[in-house]
Amino acid sequence: MEEASMPGNKLAAGDRDCIMYKEENARFILIQPTDENDQKELPEEIHAIRTSGIPFLLISVPVLDWGRELVPWEADAPFGNSKFGSDAGEFLELIRTSVIPKARQEAPGAGLVIGGYSLAGLFALWSSFQTDAFAGCAAASPSVWIDGWMEYARTHAPLAGAYSLSLGDREEKAKNPLLRTVGTCMKQQVEILENDIDKKCGNIRNVSFHMNSGNHFQDCGKRTGDAFAQAMRMALKIEDT
Repeated sequence: MEEASMPGNKLAAGDRDCIMYKEENARFILIQPTDENDQKELPEEIHAIRTSGIPFLLISVPVLDWGRELVPWEADAPFGNSKFGSDAGEFLELIRTSVIPKARQEAPGAGLVIGGYSLAGLFALWSSFQTDAFAGCAAASPSVWIDGWMEYARTHAPLAGAYSLSLGDREEKAKNPLLRTVGTCMKQQVEILENDIDKKCGNIRNVSFHMNSGNHFQDCGKRTGDAFAQAMRMALKIEDT
């Protein structure tokens, strides 16, 4: 694990100073929106990703406003009278036009996987419906409870090939009534993606779901790393068929 203990390389993209962890002969470029807490979890996350045995390049993209840059439309936040959204389109454009071209210079020919935790997991899901650039999507404890998301997922085509989703088994026991819907919403999300496979809707070929132990704030780095590792495994299998 020593090699993964210091992910300190930098990659400048647009107005963001991204953190980069690079392995030789990377098969996949992993794009992850992060805040300071996510960045502290990167060593544990990288260790979990490396269990896949698939070489990768991870780009941690700093999020300047968590409640705006990761949500595609205005929606109620779970606490108080505040609102989320709606700058996800601009943030995705930054990733597409600045982050990905810089990452491709580091790992030419590598496939792309987008992923994240919580609201970043939701952003990853939404982004995978906007472009077919991503071979996989890794959404760990995504905020699928956001108003309007389930209807959006039902009426739009998933454009990534592989989807790896996970949730903590105590997340639906939250005190907040909005957050308590996450279990039901996640079950519906997985069913929607499975139905999309059956209907040959979009590009989706495979979806996996894993239930983790604990609430929303436990083992965030490991959960994200596990989701990325599974998304890479599935995407690689699709590539090889």
